[in-house]
Amino acid sequence: SSSLTHSLTHSLTHSLTHSLTHSLTHSLTHSLTHSLTHS
Repeated sequence: SSSLTHSLTHSLTHSLTHSLTHSLTHSLTHSLTHSLTHS
């Protein structure tokens, strides 16, 4: 059961990290594009 909990925690952490990274990257790209377009 310990291994299952570990597995779940790992999956959740990975998903969260991925989502956060994706959101951040998207926001940054959008900001950059916006500033470049309106310079």
